[in-house]
Amino acid sequence: GAGDAVTTLATRAAAHASPDNPRAVALLLEMLREAGAGDAVTALLARDPASHASLDNPRAVALLLRTLREAGAGDAVTTLATRAAAHASLDDTVGVASLLRALREAGAGDAVTTLLARDPAAHASPDDPQAVALLLRALGHAGASDAVTTLATRAAAHASLDYLGGVAELLGALREAGAGDAVTTLATRAAAHASLGDPQAVAELLGALGQAGAGDAVTTLATRAAAHASLDYLGGVAELLRALPEAGAGDAVSALADRAANAGMFDLFLRVCPDEAARHRFGREPDGTPSQTWKWLKPAS
Repeated sequence: GAGDAVTTLATRAAAHASPDNPRAVALLLEMLREAGAGDAVTALLARDPASHASLDNPRAVALLLRTLREAGAGDAVTTLATRAAAHASLDDTVGVASLLRALREAGAGDAVTTLLARDPAAHASPDDPQAVALLLRALGHAGASDAVTTLATRAAAHASLDYLGGVAELLGALREAGAGDAVTTLATRAAAHASLGDPQAVAELLGALGQAGAGDAVTTLATRAAAHASLDYLGGVAELLRALPEAGAGDAVSALADRAANAGMFDLFLRVCPDEAARHRFGREPDGTPSQTWKWLKPAS
């Protein structure tokens, strides 16, 4: 409630805060507008942060573009959009995707064309499949079909398989882009080589493969997972057991359920295979056979 202090600080900040950091300028503009410091907003915009903002961080540039647009600073949006399209770093795949979206939201069609002419797809690293998925979608929304095809082909062949959630996200983006050959390539690689250390992540990947219509890959991954998926995390095993039939791999359920039972997850086994309850009235032996009836004998005195 310190109104006079707000006015004093707003006036000083608008006149003297550094205009070089686009994220900081965006946050300051937002705070000034929330504080109702219209004169300070005008003063800050008069210092032309759009011409001074560093372009090294495209995510921050995208944030500043949106903030300027919300502040009604049309000329500043145009200035920053033109600079960013021509000179923003292309090393950050997520940042480039964010920048493309921000340019489109700002109606900066010429800037979008300029940025696409710099071929951001060629600069994208396939190491982060989730980042590639974001860029694929941004390129698709921008109408850059050739770039989508090029990036889809590279990503399918070389995307890292270390993070299965990202692989699932990339499969979805490839499917949305209509890149059928790339879907097949990535699905085949992932099914054969994906780590089985996190059964919950394997379940997510199975779902993505099923949605992509990659039936052979589903079968391959399901067979591997049933035989070798880690059983260290009960919740993950349960999730995988649910995902297998949903993906059309019901045959693998029994194999995984048997392994789970032998690892001490007998309740989970009975939940998945309720028909087995009658055979296992007295439990289950380590070799998987039903335990025999037993009696308690009073110790000899």
